[in-house]
Amino acid sequence: MNFSLKQEKHDIFKSSLLIGLALLLSYLVIFFASNFIYALLYVNGNNTNKIVKIFNDNYYGYFFNSAIMTIAFVFPILLIKCATKEPIHVTARFNKPNKYWFLMIFFVLGMAMIANYATGIFDKILETVFNFTPVQPEIGDNGYNNRFELLFILVNSALIPALIEEFTFRGVILGSLRKYGDTPAIIISALLFAFFHQNFVQIPFAFLVGIALGISFVVTESIWVGIIAHFLNNALALLLNELSKTYFWAAAIVIYAVLIIGILSFVFLKKLKAFKIMNKQVTNLSNASKFFRMLFNPTIIVFILFMCYLSLFNRA
Repeated sequence: MNFSLKQEKHDIFKSSLLIGLALLLSYLVIFFASNFIYALLYVNGNNTNKIVKIFNDNYYGYFFNSAIMTIAFVFPILLIKCATKEPIHVTARFNKPNKYWFLMIFFVLGMAMIANYATGIFDKILETVFNFTPVQPEIGDNGYNNRFELLFILVNSALIPALIEEFTFRGVILGSLRKYGDTPAIIISALLFAFFHQNFVQIPFAFLVGIALGISFVVTESIWVGIIAHFLNNALALLLNELSKTYFWAAAIVIYAVLIIGILSFVFLKKLKAFKIMNKQVTNLSNASKFFRMLFNPTIIVFILFMCYLSLFNRA
């Protein structure tokens, strides 16, 4: 795609402004939807303690969270699509993935294992240097009593987040920015994905996994690979959480097995020259310049600062 220098700067500013605005709008929807449900429960005779208990319940809590998240991201994302006037099926790549899809799934899962170690180091730095103890996120931390509960948790904690987050951060945000270069688009989408989780300890994990998911999206030219890998990563976290309670050695074997397979997948992808697909765009600005123009945008900065503010309350 050919850009004049002035047009390229203007388009990057406009695209980034819309993305930041859409993400901020999403959290406004979450805020008002959550308070609306709270008020609805309150006027129906539920006191504060009972409402908190309802939201913490596996069934009701996951259902409310999934419903709110789905609503929160539908309208803002449509805002981006209407403003950019790009066909959603083209940007989000709902097509069949290419031959690299299988290796890419394990590449993402392997990167998630590496990201876990980075998260552990970052967590120790926060505790020792800044005396800050963030909440450790867990999937299905309330456990499950039967197969139906397990299926319910998998759908609400693994499948729905994978669909919503991949569609938002890879399909729309990354897809909309790709015309300015794959590398800056992958990095900025991963960075926004990291801050989106509102937990300082998750930032390195979500950023590294976001990079891997972004690469899988670009290399396979399909959103489905990222959705599958994202779902498997969340489901694996649930499995390891339950397995480590009684069979720590088994959980360790699974972690190292996934890590080794992920590294081997990366090696094979390198030998197959799969990563050469990236960075085909030739524009006037350098990748570094495009990244900083995407990042230092008023709405993007406000979104990141707002996520940092919320993260301060997400601590032990």
